[in-house]
Amino acid sequence: MTVQGVSGGNVHGVNPATNQAAKGLISPADIMEYITMMLTDVDGQLHGFKAEAEKRNEAATSMRELAELMRKVKDNPMGKNAQECWKIRDEFKALAAKTNDPEVKALISEWQEKTFPVTLDSNGKPYIHNKVGTSGAKKEDYEEGLKDIDGRLASLNTDNEFTMMSLSSLMQFRTRTTQFSSNVMGMLNDSMKSVISNTRA
Repeated sequence: MTVQGVSGGNVHGVNPATNQAAKGLISPADIMEYITMMLTDVDGQLHGFKAEAEKRNEAATSMRELAELMRKVKDNPMGKNAQECWKIRDEFKALAAKTNDPEVKALISEWQEKTFPVTLDSNGKPYIHNKVGTSGAKKEDYEEGLKDIDGRLASLNTDNEFTMMSLSSLMQFRTRTTQFSSNVMGMLNDSMKSVISNTRA
């Protein structure tokens, strides 16, 4: 690429073989390569923030579903028949199965075990109570657990707010970089037109 005052990559009147300063010149191609590198880095960070936000949203959704299930048990722990109790237990298991976040999965399993504790029968064999609230967690335990979930959700919301701030900053930087790239391309185009005009003259 030839720019006004530059021919074959060399500045007129300067011999790169005898002048080391010429070797430090940044070519238009170098500038565009740098801009491309910057945009690639920004896009990589944007994708990373997006993945983190999706992970947090999934965790928040699972915790809200767990809280709803816990409220169902807390509000009527002893008044459900065996069939209804096993249905609730299956809901715990299904929720844990579809949750990818290991911390939330462990929390779901913890409350499943508290709701349906495994004990030993008279023969020493494991026995799972088929009545919610027969033993294990009480109403006040669920209330404390729900407060804990509220705190976890608030923490996720705070993290999302910081992510939004970072995303806004990155998008502004990306816009400025893109604008700079357009300006450079415009300058190079003007220089090329000037070279062509001088050549024709």
